[in-house]
Amino acid sequence: MIKKWYKFDNNRFASESLAYCFVVLFGLLVFGSYTGKAQTKYQKICMQGFSSEDRGDLDQAIKYYSDAIVLKPATYDAYGQRANAYFKSERYEEAIADATKAISLNPGSVLLYHLRGNCYLEAQSFDNAIADYSFAISNGKEHNYTGIYPAIENKQNCHLYFKRAKALYYNKQFLFAINDLSRAINLATQLKIQTDYMYYWRGRCNVELENYKEAVKDLEVSIVGFPQDVNMNYYLGLSYFKSGNNEKAKQYALKLIDLDLSNEKYFSGDILFSIYDLAKRRGVALQYFSQAREKINDFKNVTTAYFLNLKADEAFQYLDSAWFMAPKLNDKDARLRDSIVEAYFVVYPKLKEKPQIPESVRRYVVQATSAAEENNHNKSIGLWNKVLSIIPYYPMAFYNCALLREFSGNYNLAIIDMKKYLRLVPDAEDARSAQDKIYLWESKATTQKTKMINNPYPEITAKLREKATQSLGMYYVSFVMGGGVGFHYGDNTSLSNYWSSLGHTADENKYGGNFRMAYSGDAELMIRPVPRFSFGGFGKIMGGIGKSTTIGTEKHNLNMASFQYGGAARLFLTLNNMMESPDLYLQFKYGVNKVDGYYSKSVNSIVNYCDDITGSAPVFAIGFGFGGKVGKVSYLTMDLEYFNSTVDVLNSKVTVNDATPSAIGTTGTINASANYSGLMIRFMLLGFCF
Repeated sequence: MIKKWYKFDNNRFASESLAYCFVVLFGLLVFGSYTGKAQTKYQKICMQGFSSEDRGDLDQAIKYYSDAIVLKPATYDAYGQRANAYFKSERYEEAIADATKAISLNPGSVLLYHLRGNCYLEAQSFDNAIADYSFAISNGKEHNYTGIYPAIENKQNCHLYFKRAKALYYNKQFLFAINDLSRAINLATQLKIQTDYMYYWRGRCNVELENYKEAVKDLEVSIVGFPQDVNMNYYLGLSYFKSGNNEKAKQYALKLIDLDLSNEKYFSGDILFSIYDLAKRRGVALQYFSQAREKINDFKNVTTAYFLNLKADEAFQYLDSAWFMAPKLNDKDARLRDSIVEAYFVVYPKLKEKPQIPESVRRYVVQATSAAEENNHNKSIGLWNKVLSIIPYYPMAFYNCALLREFSGNYNLAIIDMKKYLRLVPDAEDARSAQDKIYLWESKATTQKTKMINNPYPEITAKLREKATQSLGMYYVSFVMGGGVGFHYGDNTSLSNYWSSLGHTADENKYGGNFRMAYSGDAELMIRPVPRFSFGGFGKIMGGIGKSTTIGTEKHNLNMASFQYGGAARLFLTLNNMMESPDLYLQFKYGVNKVDGYYSKSVNSIVNYCDDITGSAPVFAIGFGFGGKVGKVSYLTMDLEYFNSTVDVLNSKVTVNDATPSAIGTTGTINASANYSGLMIRFMLLGFCF
């Protein structure tokens, strides 16, 4: 009778244990596939929204988020994403409505209060912005806003103090704003975050409180990083002027003229310091603009070309005065200047004699033309814009900017500039070709979207996306098979003594010897309901404990294998944010170790004695590794694990005994234990996930 060792594949080893294991694994697979597919569809739609948002197509992004909301209306994520998209589209009321809905679904989310506070701030609802920022500041730690909180307050709190300070400033609560800005500066300094604009806003608060010496200290710090910033130069010069330092005030007044030559016409010589009188400048600018509009309104009552030209000349002079007097420090100033520019577009075409460009402006025209000839398109566009900052009605500046933008492939802005050119000179000789260029650019721009740049709070976008972007490289259910190699370091002294008690000798003085290599076949099914954690089941067939020796014509074998199954848990470290897989993880396993083996004696491969050995005990393993999704559905993992299981009671049953056939079927126990412990590297390469 020829006996080969594959008895652990018989009915005992393959029936109850395998059936139980696969029933559990199948149940986990069904449950995981049901939940995973629903989440995946929702998150895929959100990811499509992210892609559209990054391309600047905010309308399409909003549609995707709306589809996600329909799919899971009780989930807050898509409401938050859509609120952020509305915010970037400057649709603040809709953004506030979505953020409020998201908060109702997840009232403990500090991030959503942060987002809604930003919306309120831009919508100039300052009381509401202050309330939301205050909630975020007060509840940040309790609600685990950033995930890791150092001994000092975190970076997000630094931003929150800064934003609340701006809301307080606009609400004219300057002392409270200064308090928040001081906290923000302190945190930013410790966290090595840029502080220039924090000092700038604190300086502005001190200007409002007429603490000009304190304002000078703050503004001197802020202007180091932004020496060309008009607002910083203005407030610093004003603070020096108000604190009596005329020499410094003059220095910054001249700097303001250098930064914007349009100031030179009205602010020089003995009236240089008039540049700091904002109230008077705004009043005069509004008066001139009002007079210009009166002349423009008279156009419809004029019956002759002569009087129309006369009215246009008068309106143009008033607009010119309004343009040069109007400051450029806040949104209200910007709106006034936009209105002046729009009026230029009405008046300029009606002028019989077009105004000559000033000599100071001609310098920039020459430089812009030269830069274009050298193919330095960006520099040329910058210089033409400088021309337009002084004379915003110059047609050739718009025409040349349009052509330069065509070279850069920015057809949308090229169309805008060329349309402005045609508005100023509708009867130009090249008007036909200019309009044809617009038609051509429109065809090229059909798939081109102008990227939105109104995202003053990019950290909010990043935080809102974190969960879904992690899911991009994440799987919900994985099944994989493979194997491992390693070594046993348990001595199994009692099994060695049992071997010796059978009358055999060996070169090794401890059981194991040359047979310490461990090897296994593995399978696992894991479900991952959240990005950083997964759980499931495992199955393993392990060999590697055994001894073989030949005494005369007899060959003696003691071989044991185990079948292990149970539960597994895995904690992902998310070092790659799961955007790129695989990622590192820690894992723990616990289950049952069922041992099956035999002791046999054979002559010329004919077994004349065999004693089956069985037992079971708990098994656990801990380890670390890396693994995850590769491609669309493929899955792989590799890890190093420590395993340990000791079977204290080994049962035996005689199945072959040619010398004493009546002993067949005899059962008993062996006064020995089997220890499975060691290290193993597993390679799990045959898998899929979704």
